Amino acid sequence: MLILEALSHELAEPLLEWAPLVVVADTALADVLQWNIKIDVVLVQAIRKEEVKAQLLDQFPIEIITYRDHSDFLSVAFNFLIAKNQKALNVMTDASDSLFISVKPFTEKIQISLFNQHIQWLYISSGHYEKWLPAKSLIQVIKKEDQKIQCTGLLPQQEHWEVENDGMVGIHSDRVFWVGELSE
Repeated sequence: MLILEALSHELAEPLLEWAPLVVVADTALADVLQWNIKIDVVLVQAIRKEEVKAQLLDQFPIEIITYRDHSDFLSVAFNFLIAKNQKALNVMTDASDSLFISVKPFTEKIQISLFNQHIQWLYISSGHYEKWLPAKSLIQVIKKEDQKIQCTGLLPQQEHWEVENDGMVGIHSDRVFWVGELSE
């Protein structure tokens, strides 16, 4: 689990039940420390390493990974996790359009899910998404402008798709895409 923004302990709690490797960005560290969870790795800007190390005395043993500046932050984080043979990664963040672009180079090496308060984004590298969902659930899809998708069990709405009936839904394409599952 990579915590880029400490959105809420309630959002993180179900993900923490899987006993993941917990990696926290230095910008989220103060808030995450208040959750009273064990942190395994902190990503910190090199010039702040000693300052952050002092905050982590009760977290030892802990690994501190440094980055030069914000432009290489995600690259350092993802390369570290890939080197640790992590197969999947849950990222807690206020996902923005630029984040989808930033994680793209790593999607072939690690399965990525982005979580924020209202939506869970899944990178669908196979071009096939199938899941049982309750009726009225909402789905968003990010795809290339000229990309065609086929949906089953979903009704198109203005900015999203709505699950027609309780049951399996499917989204299929000949290319990769992102699916966002909106929370209630």
